[in-house]
Amino acid sequence: MTTILDVQQLYVNFPLSSTVIRAVDGVDISITKSETLAVIGESGSGKSVLGLALLGLLPANCTVDGIIRYRGDDLLTLSENELEMIRGRKIAWVPQNPAGAMNPLMTVGDQIGEPISLHVEKDKNIVRKKVLELLQFIRVTPPRKE
Repeated sequence: MTTILDVQQLYVNFPLSSTVIRAVDGVDISITKSETLAVIGESGSGKSVLGLALLGLLPANCTVDGIIRYRGDDLLTLSENELEMIRGRKIAWVPQNPAGAMNPLMTVGDQIGEPISLHVEKDKNIVRKKVLELLQFIRVTPPRKE
């Protein structure tokens, strides 16, 4: 089976003035084609930090050591532009409380369309059509205002 994501000895540390917070401590993950991974654990156990590390979205004040390979490419060595081609398109992360991530100042359609327009399609009419198709697929009716 082809390995899609291979994480070896991943460590994420947050240095503070008097100590170091070890948020991820030697994680190994191997995911092959057609597999799904769900990470569960107590609050504060490092699930979110792991997800952010995989996507290269951690703040500059932390240290990340280990190997994160996606289809053979070490994500820790890729440029920001190269990572942007992977984020949201090839690798996505659903946070612990996705409902809390919704912006009450934006319509649901705009929030669904935002990652599509950032990562897949720039044409607003095509993005709108894709959003409507997704809303219909999950049976949100009526999916549009007439």
